[in-house]
Amino acid sequence: MESEKITIEVNYTAKDYRPFLLRSLKGVIVRTAIFVFLLLFTVYVIASHFVVDELSETFRLFAAASLVVVPLITVVANLIDLERTAKVKANRNSPVTLEINETGVTSREEHRSATFEWEAYKKAIEYSDKFVIVSRNGGLLIPKRCFDNEYTIQSFRSHVRKGLNTAIVNK
Repeated sequence: MESEKITIEVNYTAKDYRPFLLRSLKGVIVRTAIFVFLLLFTVYVIASHFVVDELSETFRLFAAASLVVVPLITVVANLIDLERTAKVKANRNSPVTLEINETGVTSREEHRSATFEWEAYKKAIEYSDKFVIVSRNGGLLIPKRCFDNEYTIQSFRSHVRKGLNTAIVNK
């Protein structure tokens, strides 16, 4: 007996992309802030050794405060850029049609199509508002709002459990 195919249409939003962009760029943002801090700290230490008498107390306080403020500004700038990227990705993407069956997941969108067998995925995670099927090179995000009803969600869970031969992790 052949299992039924589930077809859903996904319109991704910036809210969908935001957590995954943050997770993938978190290390870069932190390393950038640390680099900026270390660079400013090095300049501050070198300057304080060579121009001890010429620096006023106000300038020293300003320089010390910059050691904290500039890295924080760097983090904020990166987060603003991340939000812009999420919005651009959401606005650029056309709807994606996903077909889920016993062999895997087929993704179709304007001008491209891809089929991934279940073996390409490592695990599935269910959040309150979405499913994430994790692969070695990323994953597949499926917001729950895209399912027609609870029966379709149950059928999807069944396909995933059978395909991955493991339970769905709940978070």
